[in-house]
Amino acid sequence: MSAVWCDPITGEVVPEGTPAAIFCGEDEPDPREVPASGLSWLPDWYSQHDLADRAQLAAIEAQARRARDVVLARIQAREARWLEKLREYVASKLTGRARYIDGTFARFQFRAGRKFRELTASEAEVIAWAREHAPDAVRTTTETRLLKSALPADCPLIRDAVAGDTFSIKGA
Repeated sequence: MSAVWCDPITGEVVPEGTPAAIFCGEDEPDPREVPASGLSWLPDWYSQHDLADRAQLAAIEAQARRARDVVLARIQAREARWLEKLREYVASKLTGRARYIDGTFARFQFRAGRKFRELTASEAEVIAWAREHAPDAVRTTTETRLLKSALPADCPLIRDAVAGDTFSIKGA
């Protein structure tokens, strides 16, 4: 027996050097050349090779998890040490309406915070007010819900607010 190369999609044996062919093993017989009556060795051979490959795959996956954890730890440590300073630096370099600066490897930007409506009273009080002044803002199915977007702008129990800016880094 010699080296066997296989097509990764069909599993067929292909000549060595075929593009995208994968190495299947050195002791693998060609299934087309083995008579059906002489396969008593096949269960043991198959399970031996299958278990060995699965064990190797599990070891590779464990190694990849460990490597991933190391990289994530480096990222988290860098963020803990430097991200706030980076935000301050970028904010100091922004002029006028500019919301970003471009670096060699990435764009550093601040995104405007999301606008939302904030209750200044309890939800029950706002629902009671809305039932009287803006009935479209109250939905009742199995429970009563308040639709803040349907409340009029002059509602004394809400105020418009803006979430803080978010800082993001986008690779170049």
